[in-house]
Amino acid sequence: MKALIKSMSESIRALQTDATTAKAVIRKSLRTDDAETVDYALARSVQVLDRRPFPTPGGIQTVLDELGKEAKTKAWKFEHFVDLRALRELEKEGFFK
Repeated sequence: MKALIKSMSESIRALQTDATTAKAVIRKSLRTDDAETVDYALARSVQVLDRRPFPTPGGIQTVLDELGKEAKTKAWKFEHFVDLRALRELEKEGFFK
């Protein structure tokens, strides 16, 4: 799990610090050469992504609200889906500095 988190964090760092490569990846992922779309996607990604990829209660709640349209999911909570141990270990080890 820690290796996955590290790779996600490094990908976010690269996205935030290497605009040329980030734009190339975005162009390929979105299958577009539209510069305005690529610039917007990069700017938005840099704005919303934190190098420490901790899930937020609000983000999880958005998913739960969508799933909550079914009666059996109404009682689900953030704590039922999130285990922050690996993230906390990496933070303690100084990985995100």
